[in-house]
Amino acid sequence: MQKRKSKELKYLLIAVISLALLCGCQNRESAPATAVSEEPEQETVQSDYEVEMEQREGFVGEEAYEQSFTRPQVNSNIFVDLMGYAPEDQKYAYFAGSDLAESFYVIDSATGERIFTGKLRKMGNEMSEGKQIYKGDFSDITEPGVYYIQTAVIGQSYTFRIDSDRYRNQYEELKKEFLTLTPEEYFGEYDTPQERSALYYSFQKFAMAYYFFPEALGEEYEQKLEEYAQWILLVREEVLAQREERKRTEARKPNYNEPGEDEKQLVTEDYMFASAAAAATTILRPYNPQLSSRCLAQAQKAYQDNVKYKLTGDVQYMAAGSLFCATGSYTYHAVIKEKYAQQPVAKPGYTELSDDAKLLCDEVLWGNLYYLISPKGADMTICDKQMAEMMNLCGEWLDKVPKSAFGLIENREDSLEKAIWLTVADYTIVSREYRNVCKEQIHSVLHKMEEIGFTHEQKATLLLLLGNLAESEEEE
Repeated sequence: MQKRKSKELKYLLIAVISLALLCGCQNRESAPATAVSEEPEQETVQSDYEVEMEQREGFVGEEAYEQSFTRPQVNSNIFVDLMGYAPEDQKYAYFAGSDLAESFYVIDSATGERIFTGKLRKMGNEMSEGKQIYKGDFSDITEPGVYYIQTAVIGQSYTFRIDSDRYRNQYEELKKEFLTLTPEEYFGEYDTPQERSALYYSFQKFAMAYYFFPEALGEEYEQKLEEYAQWILLVREEVLAQREERKRTEARKPNYNEPGEDEKQLVTEDYMFASAAAAATTILRPYNPQLSSRCLAQAQKAYQDNVKYKLTGDVQYMAAGSLFCATGSYTYHAVIKEKYAQQPVAKPGYTELSDDAKLLCDEVLWGNLYYLISPKGADMTICDKQMAEMMNLCGEWLDKVPKSAFGLIENREDSLEKAIWLTVADYTIVSREYRNVCKEQIHSVLHKMEEIGFTHEQKATLLLLLGNLAESEEEE
């Protein structure tokens, strides 16, 4: 399997390094994240987070940390990352309120000693739930330990930890969950096209996490990917059987020229499956060629069946990129070439599936990634354009972070997703600046007590991001 700085990406460095130097990386602030809810009454009972942490082993459950993890007098109007920070991280707290004091304090939870005094900075006209947002920087605190933040008017934060293994701990916890749960337990419901699209997308990210970090994930992860790949093939068989039954009972022919909304959702689902199954083909080929061949056959069939619809777009582009990576076939390469024959290069964007559902998948960037790691047949001129596109986007995101009240690139969901491409860029050229923004997006997800639980999509994203950060911790 490929190791960090794999050969394919090394080949790209010659073409890309000049582009990287043009990005003009400068140190910028970045910051954590999200909106506040109402101020609760003072309580002494355990929070949901405390209960969850006490039930989990080997993550935040060390005895000393449990003893010092107490519910504050006032809770979520001070935002900190509840999973903590690495010593070298940029560390920001956010405060929601009116007429706040000018200063805040960092308190050592074990001793009650005030160890740092910082200034609150008003974030322009940014508001959360009708309250003004302030920002406090406590990056100077680097000593491992358990702390909380206190300020006049709104009280103190939940306790948090500074830990040199912060990202490795969360990485191992997510990996452990993935390894111990069955696919049915992990993914849950898959009754609708949107749910299945999300399922296939999550699997795709799990597979690519292994592509980038095979040694860190190990043989157990290989075996689990194999189990999950077999399962998504069974899901696919079940879905196709249901569609055949519906055709017989409804006697309705597909409208290839003007498909309706239901057909559009099915086409999107099928291209998502094709992309995921082709990714499985690439990952499984060295150690389970038989299963790899089954995945490829199903991926090609799903792709070919949907080319009949006049619905070319970003999801098809992603599937073509994944299939080109798996096969090197000109059929799929032609789709990539057609896009990059257009000038100027269009910036990737999100695809609306319906009025009330958005698939958090930047399909164009995924298609580009598959093309860039293709073992043979890639056109270096196209690779240059794809890398330039990615670097330009990363530069834009670096500009956005310090201007955002909570250090977000976009909203919470989109910010976590965009961090994948910062991770890919960091993996390719090694940029501390990209890495820091990835950390800020992770911090942003973990600021709000009520949202500590993750969807399987978010867990898959985090596993990919944390793989890079955990390796970086070891190197540093």
